Amino acid sequence: MFDKNIISETIAELRRSIPLTQAELADRLGISHQAVSQWERGETLPDITLLPELAAALGVDVNALFGIASNAAPGGKHASDAPEIDLMNIDTDEDFHIRGDIGSARVGGDLTVEGNARGNIKADGEVNITGQVDGDITAGDEVVVGGNVNGNIGAGDSVSVKGRVDGNVSAGDDVLVGGGICGDICAGDSVSVRGAVKGDIDAGDSVAVGGPITGDICAGDDISVNGSIRGDVDAGGDLAVNGSIEGDINVGGDISINGGISGDIDCGGDICINGDISGDLNSGGDISVNGRIGGDVEADGDVMINGDIDGDVRSGGDCQIGQKDNKDNRHVTGSIECDGDCELYADVDGDVEVGGDLILRGNVGGTITVSGEIKKI
Repeated sequence: MFDKNIISETIAELRRSIPLTQAELADRLGISHQAVSQWERGETLPDITLLPELAAALGVDVNALFGIASNAAPGGKHASDAPEIDLMNIDTDEDFHIRGDIGSARVGGDLTVEGNARGNIKADGEVNITGQVDGDITAGDEVVVGGNVNGNIGAGDSVSVKGRVDGNVSAGDDVLVGGGICGDICAGDSVSVRGAVKGDIDAGDSVAVGGPITGDICAGDDISVNGSIRGDVDAGGDLAVNGSIEGDINVGGDISINGGISGDIDCGGDICINGDISGDLNSGGDISVNGRIGGDVEADGDVMINGDIDGDVRSGGDCQIGQKDNKDNRHVTGSIECDGDCELYADVDGDVEVGGDLILRGNVGGTITVSGEIKKI
């Protein structure tokens, strides 16, 4: 904590050396001369938010007020109009606003730093730092950082960082990061990260990530990822991924993936995948896959698959396996059940049951049951 005697003696000595009367110094600061008199007698301390103006009025940097060697002589002009605190540890129950770098800080209110923070930051209110933070940040309200954060962030409200974050991020509201995140993300609302995420993501609303994700994702709404995902995906809305997924997928809306999937898929809407799938597919809508499927396929709507299937196929609508203009037949190791019309440019090891018409180019190892017409080509 601050030493009242050092501060009071320093203010008095610096004021006399300029020289200034107590009234003249008070006029420069917009306060009463009685307040200056109380400072110099050690009865009270200057408000922390007033320290930069006080230092400028006395011609020194803020460090000099605490008995630390100043980089300007008494009465001289500081090299900058904004006095700089260099590696100073802040401990106050009030708001704190400073132009310059600080060390660590514990603030009972809001913290505003027009510079860098070289240590850990803890504030009961908001944290707004224009530069870089070399430690952790804990805030009861929102956190705004103009540079990188080389630690973890915990905020009661939103988090906005223009640079990268080297640790975990936890926020009661939105998370917006202009770079990558090396840890996990937990947000009460949406998450938007321009770079990669090397951890898990848990968001109450949507998630948008501009790079690959190393962990799992759970979102209350839509998920959009421009990169691969090395984990499971759970979304209340739609899923759009420009890359592969090395895990299971459970989505309430539609799925659009430009890459392969190593797990199972359970989707409430349509599925459109340009790649191979190692597991099962279950869709409340249509399924369109340009690749091989390693498990069973079940859809309430139409099914269109241009690849081999190592399982059964159940379609509530129309079904097409393989392509007419491709002379090479696909292969289905299980049975096919289709409520609508069916086009099979494939060999089927099991039974084929069709509620409409059937176009068949290939061999069927089991029985064929068709309510409509059969056209074999």
